[in-house]
Amino acid sequence: MHLVDGHLRRADKVEGDRPGLWHRGAGRVAAPLERHANHPAAAAKHLPHVRVAHRAGDPTHTHARAAAAAAAAAAAAATRPAAQGSGGEEAPPPQPPPNRFLYHSALIQVGVCEPSLFCAEMGAAAVRMGSPPRVRLAAVAYLISLVKARTASLEPALPLVVEAVLRPLDPSVPSLRESSLGASTTALRELVRRYPMVHFNQPTQRLAVGTAEGVVLLYDLRTATKWRILQGHEAAVTALAFAPAGDTLASFSASEASLRWWAAGSSGLFSFLGLQGSCLGVTRVDCALPDAPGARVKIEWASPQSVGITCDNEALGFFTRPP
Repeated sequence: MHLVDGHLRRADKVEGDRPGLWHRGAGRVAAPLERHANHPAAAAKHLPHVRVAHRAGDPTHTHARAAAAAAAAAAAAATRPAAQGSGGEEAPPPQPPPNRFLYHSALIQVGVCEPSLFCAEMGAAAVRMGSPPRVRLAAVAYLISLVKARTASLEPALPLVVEAVLRPLDPSVPSLRESSLGASTTALRELVRRYPMVHFNQPTQRLAVGTAEGVVLLYDLRTATKWRILQGHEAAVTALAFAPAGDTLASFSASEASLRWWAAGSSGLFSFLGLQGSCLGVTRVDCALPDAPGARVKIEWASPQSVGITCDNEALGFFTRPP
């Protein structure tokens, strides 16, 4: 799957399959979507043959079917009765403009159904130098739209989203980095704003991402690469934050009720060897945490050695780094 003129196109097809249907669930939805957006009259005839690949009991097929339904609505709304030609023969029906809104919504549903495939392909499209700049920017824009539309459900796929956004910032291709800097910066800003387990430190130009597996990933935006892997949490990272100087990182896991302190600077043996980062200490968090889903937990540095943890702007406690 790849992006051509802002639309997803198939890269290959399965032997014996109908044209335009891919072997992946997202592809089997997205290929007809592309035709629905650009040739709605013809798409109406092929729509009944759209098949959605899914495992038995897998709820993601509901999103894929919703995407196909949205495309069907776009095709039906755009189709017009055939006009008669001057000689009585049926004239070719006019091609109405594509319904971009429904197409965009359906494509986002594909991203929800197959986030790993979607992020990989949008990331690849964002760095394809043979494509016009507007197509590369469209790929990043689709990632931003996916984040805005499905903030909570994308938390397990955050590393995939971040790495797709960072791909155009490769400093070895200056023209690509320059043309994509604005779009990628907007996407990163949106991630930091929406996810308390994502934080950016301006002085060091580093981005921290806490994962559902309990790993903290550090990215260097100057090189657009993964810089450190911090392992120690045994449950999902709920929130994290760099110290203002960027030399220390605090990460909190609500499930294990622990706060970890990490060395995040560029000095020392770990930096020289490029190994995993070191944990400076662990603090037990005994304060009561809300059980309500969607509660926003946040870490704020109160001093170079202490942080405060808040939930929905209410203070839960202050904690000092172990000596």
